Parts: sequence; C-alpha cells; structure tokens
Amino acid sequence: MRRGLRTGKKSYTFDDSGGSAGSADVSSSASSADALSVTAVTRRIKSLLENELGRITVEGEIGSFTRAASGHLYITLKDTGATLDAVMWRSAAGRLAFSPQEGDKVVARGTLSVYEPRGRYQLVIETMQPVGQGSLQQQFEEMVERLRAEGLFNPEHKKDLPEYPRVIGVATSPTGAAIRDILKVLKKRSPGLLVIVSPCIVQGPEAPAQIISAVQKLERWGGCDIIIVGRGGGSQEDLAAFNDEGVVRTVFHLKTPVVSAVGHEVDISLCDLVADVRAATPTEAAEIVSPDMKHLRERAVHLRKGLTQALCMRLAEDENRIKSLMQSPVLKNPMTMIEERVQRTDDLLERFQDAVTAAVTDREHALQLMATRLEGLSPLGILARGFSVTRTENRNVIKSVHEIKDGTVLRTRLADGEIISIANGQIESAP
Repeated sequence: MRRGLRTGKKSYTFDDSGGSAGSADVSSSASSADALSVTAVTRRIKSLLENELGRITVEGEIGSFTRAASGHLYITLKDTGATLDAVMWRSAAGRLAFSPQEGDKVVARGTLSVYEPRGRYQLVIETMQPVGQGSLQQQFEEMVERLRAEGLFNPEHKKDLPEYPRVIGVATSPTGAAIRDILKVLKKRSPGLLVIVSPCIVQGPEAPAQIISAVQKLERWGGCDIIIVGRGGGSQEDLAAFNDEGVVRTVFHLKTPVVSAVGHEVDISLCDLVADVRAATPTEAAEIVSPDMKHLRERAVHLRKGLTQALCMRLAEDENRIKSLMQSPVLKNPMTMIEERVQRTDDLLERFQDAVTAAVTDREHALQLMATRLEGLSPLGILARGFSVTRTENRNVIKSVHEIKDGTVLRTRLADGEIISIANGQIESAP
C-alpha cells in the first residue's frame, strides 16, 4: 500500500509494506540535497495527524499502565486487532474520578500526535472514563475511600446543632416534595421559625453547581442557625449530584451546621456522610432541627407545677421553723438570755480579780524572800556585826598590811560611821 505526502512542488510516496519508495516527480537519480531529513518527515506526519483527525474518542482495553514519578500516565490501549500507545499528562490525570487498572475497558478522548524521538504516533488523552454499567458505582466507591482517607467523614469534624434555632436555611428544589414536607413539619412543630429557601435543581448535570451556589449563599448571608440540604429519594443516578466531590467538599467547609436529607432510608450519599447530621428523609430533617413547641409548652407547664409545689413546701418548712423559734425561751423572754450573759460576765470578772490578787500576793512574798537574802549578803550587814573596811585616801581597799606605809591616810568604815587615821610607827602583821 502506498501513501503520498505533498510538500511544495514535490510529491513523495511511502511504501507501508517496507519496500522501496519512489518519487512521482523526481527521478531516482535525484541528488541528496533534495531529500528530507528524518525529523522533517516525522514532523510533517505529526502535523498531518493532528490537523486531519483533530480530537477523537477511542474505546478499548488498557493493556499496560504505568504511572511515572512525574505524575504522567503511559497507557497502551488495545482490542482484538490492534494496540495504540497513549499518554495522559499529570494535569489531566489529576482529574480522573477512578484509578485505571490493566484490563479496564475505557473510553478515552484526546488528540493523535507523534512522539518525535521514536517516530511513534500516540493518543494524548484529555479525559478517560470506565465503560460498563458499574462505572458510576465504581467511581462512587473510589471517591468514598479517597475522601475518607482525607478525614472528611471523621466524627471530630461534626458540629453540634443548636437546641433552639431561630432561622433554618433550606437548599433544595423549590417545587419538589422535599420542601413541602419540610415546611409542613416546621409549621406544625415550631410555627415561629423563620425558613429561608435557597432554590436549586437537585438532579442532572447542572445540579452540583447549583447546589454549591445555594448553600454558599445561605452561608454568606450568615443568619442561618442550621442549613438543610437535600431532596426526595431516587435512583443512584438521581442522587448523583449529592455524590459530586465539589458538593461534598463545600458542605464539609461550611461553618453553619448542616443536616443532609438526601433520599429515603435505604439511600446513602456522600453528602450524608460529610454532613454534621444525616436525616433519612426531609421530614425527619425538619423534625431534627425544630423543637416541638407543643412538647415544650407541656414541659413548661410541668416545670411550673413542680416549681410551685417546691415553693409551697419551702414556705411550709420556713413557717414551721419560725413557729418553733417563737416557742423558744429566748424569743419569749429575750432579757433572760441577756441576764444570763451579764451574770456569767460578773462571775468571770470576779474570778479574774481573784486570780490577779493571788498572783500579786505570790509575787510580793517572793520579793520579800529575795530582799532578805540580799540583806544578808549586804556589806552594811557585815559591818553591823563588828567588821570594818579600811581604804586609802584614793578609796582603794587595804587587803594587806604591806600596802600601808608610814604617813598613809587611812579611812576605816564602820557600821555607823568612818574613822580617818594616819599610819605612824611600825605596822605588824597578824601572827
């Protein structure tokens, strides 16, 4: 089989079977100056493929799959008759909603190009989806695992609902059964609640973006105590908008507590898992967020009755206590208590005076004893018994006769006076 490539005024023919190739306009004896380089041929083939085919959609089975460290995916697509090399750059691979595996049947959309260093054509994949009835369920399960690994469903992120909210925001279809059920229950249970409806479609390709916008409007307004987001039941495809990753992440990041009311009891969505509280139905969601005013009134009546009974019992107890006090001797004759205290004071004062007198007497007796002892030790007492003390004129006590010289003035102290004498003559020592 032969194919032609026209460039300018020259036309070249390529033999697909690997045989020789000839020129339609140039003889076999043409000079090498007229030949194309391998790079030029490859680039022109690349240009032909890209411009001729443009974007194409290919269905096939993944024969081989490699994820490079750079994040790019290198894939071989195959069927029973051929194989096709493909590459998916990291930017496109990051948007995949599933994890490709060898053997998966997929539908890939992209452009054909040529990898010049090897001269091989390949499909540059922009989007890729699995083929088959189970693809939605597969994407759902993989998204659940990915979001769970990020911690979006962890209990510690759940916010408590206020016990007595004043404003309820609802993001749902304004014409669906869900909003009618919610308003009916809220009106019955809490007529005074203010309900703000942020309308959005809840099914179809445009639903995720509208749901995100609806809850964000309620959040920006800032007046809602609780936000209900949801719809009535349906198939998995009907609930697909509430499994959208953008919706799930938006609900997770809301600061206002969120109640998810998506579907019936048997239906579970990712929005249910990420919300602060899950309600099986919109009706249950309205019951969860609204206090039952009838029940509260009954409770208030019961509490009032109990409070009245408690007050009556307290008053009766106080009355009995007052009567008992009034019968006491103190309240009957208050002067009795005063007179007892006066008598006790006099008794204490008398005992105090007796104690002081006894203490003073003891101290006087002790002083007399000490005075007698001191008097016995006094020099005057010794002199009174016939002794004397002789001193020099300088008041120095004479302790030895050797201290006295002839002419020394002596002062001799007696009990009743003093004798002044002058030493004259020989002084003798005692034998």
